[in-house]
Amino acid sequence: MTPSYTLADVDLRHERDPEHFQVLPLEARRRLRKGMRVKLVFEPVLPSEDGPSGERMWIEIDEVSGDGEDRRYRGTLLNTPVVFHRELRHGDRLSFGPEHVADVDRPAPPAR
Repeated sequence: MTPSYTLADVDLRHERDPEHFQVLPLEARRRLRKGMRVKLVFEPVLPSEDGPSGERMWIEIDEVSGDGEDRRYRGTLLNTPVVFHRELRHGDRLSFGPEHVADVDRPAPPAR
């Protein structure tokens, strides 16, 4: 079965609308580590005018492979999908690259 979603290339989205869609530098997205939580943007393969434009969800990185331009990640979906609930479930494992990382969950500063 062909998925009805694709992972957005966040660099392309940023080029189209840099004021409203900001991303971390590519080099920072190539240095992510196991255990980090990242936000990916899932977009419909066949968008419709009256349907959702996508869904942003968090993934925890479980595996890191490759270096530089060949860097790849594999992680576990932390959200329960709303838009793509027929295909994706909380806990699903997904593969992605730095070009798909829209944001990184930054830990809260330590309490003083």
